[in-house]
Amino acid sequence: MELSSSDQELMTEINVALISFIKSNETHLQMDPMNSYRRRMVHKIGTEFKLTSESTGEGDSRAVRLEKQMPQLFQKM
Repeated sequence: MELSSSDQELMTEINVALISFIKSNETHLQMDPMNSYRRRMVHKIGTEFKLTSESTGEGDSRAVRLEKQMPQLFQKM
């Protein structure tokens, strides 16, 4: 299935934001409010980067909050 140009642009935008977050020292990233389709894409792409995610807020203020997972080695301590 071929992605539309707007879907490709969305995927690029999300990837850039998540890669920047992963490279940062931050442990959480609160995304701006977005529609359900965009939130779903953030959740899916976040999973590929091994991030945990949850939707927060209600209505037009609904957004995604991402969190870096501790490396499995440290989880056993």
